[in-house]
Amino acid sequence: MTKSAKREQRMDKWTSKWKAFRRDENGFCCIPGMSRVRFVIILFILCVIAGIILAFTIPRVPGWSFNNDNPINGSSNIHFARLPANFTFDTNLNLQINTQSNFLPLTFNKIHATIFDSDTNKQIGEGEVGHTKIPAKAFFNYQLPVSFSYSAINDTDITCTSSCV
Repeated sequence: MTKSAKREQRMDKWTSKWKAFRRDENGFCCIPGMSRVRFVIILFILCVIAGIILAFTIPRVPGWSFNNDNPINGSSNIHFARLPANFTFDTNLNLQINTQSNFLPLTFNKIHATIFDSDTNKQIGEGEVGHTKIPAKAFFNYQLPVSFSYSAINDTDITCTSSCV
């Protein structure tokens, strides 16, 4: 047979299968008893099941806040100087993480915090933690280690005076 005859034969087979499917004679994908109505019902049920699974497994953004009683604790290596004006110390930020809306525990690859002075918007500290797992359905207290460090030319620098006071 020539190529065109083979192509025409394939199209004839496909056309006859398509017509049989549209008339509900042969079933969907040649599966006996699988009518279009049954196929649509099964597809709808699968979509509903997938939606329910996604509703429970997609993580929600947790609520982050500072512990109002004691936002910073455990200061160590405290160093203040006037010439040049600087300060350096390590501490922990007490964070409260609200995961009440999550059904599965959250896993963070990296949590990074950068701290800025509210008056001058200059960076005065930062901290970072690697892999962290936080339980679901909890109000979790977490300590993030940070290092405060700032250096200025003299002690009249606005960032140094507002942060040190």
